[in-house]
Amino acid sequence: MLKFKLPKIGIRTISVLMAVMLLVSSLAASMAFAAATSATVNVSGTYDVICTLKVIDVNGQSLSRIETATLAITDDTVSTKGIISTSTLTITGYAAISLTGFVGMGSRPQINLSGSGTDAVVSIVGRIQSSENVATGITGQITGTLEHSQGTLGAAGGGATATWDVAKQYNGAVSAKLVQNGVEGSTYVQFVPKRGFYIKDLDTITAGFSVAHFLESEAGGWGPQIELKFQKKGTATPDGIAHVDVTLIPYQQDGTDAWVVTSMTSAATNCLYYGNDDVDGTAFDGPSGLLSAVEAAINAEGVLNGASTSKWELTRVRVEIWEAVARDCWIDEVTINGTTYSFEPASVSGSFRATVQ
Repeated sequence: MLKFKLPKIGIRTISVLMAVMLLVSSLAASMAFAAATSATVNVSGTYDVICTLKVIDVNGQSLSRIETATLAITDDTVSTKGIISTSTLTITGYAAISLTGFVGMGSRPQINLSGSGTDAVVSIVGRIQSSENVATGITGQITGTLEHSQGTLGAAGGGATATWDVAKQYNGAVSAKLVQNGVEGSTYVQFVPKRGFYIKDLDTITAGFSVAHFLESEAGGWGPQIELKFQKKGTATPDGIAHVDVTLIPYQQDGTDAWVVTSMTSAATNCLYYGNDDVDGTAFDGPSGLLSAVEAAINAEGVLNGASTSKWELTRVRVEIWEAVARDCWIDEVTINGTTYSFEPASVSGSFRATVQ
């Protein structure tokens, strides 16, 4: 008869075996729990995003912050078990950015989103606020890189185009190429400047305002105009009630097929203006005149009934070509109140708070 002698097992060995068994049991339980559990909050919806995103271009210059955006999430994350396959972040001044990611479990889960668009690569990490398993808001951080610092392009139509260009630059890597094709209207690059400049400041500009442009040397190839949009504090819309567009006209002549930097001062730059009063939006406008006189001319408009626009604030800068003459014009470094906007690649980072519309 065969006999087997069992090895002696010490207390330490038994402890290790028991620990391994507990670990295996715990892992099995966790896997079973994970398999049976999914996201418990539905985050689908459209969110208004209020943010303080700092923009720093590749030259290290700090530009105006991004303050608003829109986040749209299509997926019902309870049904998709936390997977977000369709969402879009639209940042003011940039194309929409497609994002994918995940949302966790619990009443205040984490959300992770990342993706790219034509002009940006972005990552979002945040926490969901919810009520009865439906998201009501998100707070967190947004980081990313931008192929150009703040700027939006637009074209008048009739073959006019506005594109970002890396083939011709005054300084750096990126410029805005504006192509007019014989149809009158604004073909432009525009951006949101730093805050703190008002209509009253137009009287005393001696430096700190300029634009670099490359204009083809075609007959009648009128150069770029610089439209400064001012709004009364608390006005929600950029057009309509309580706004004035002051359009600077520093270079209305044939192009030179070379980069030119045109400076603008109150004493030497002509301008036009168009606006609407702050009561019922009645329109008013003024003819060409020196920038130094424009504040007084605007405040003298009868439809304002003696109200002052002097503290209406600059909220947008648009550099445009307008006249119905076929031509190409490149725009680079635009300096407004001492800050230069060069459209260079940039990084973006900061916190945000989003609420469901």
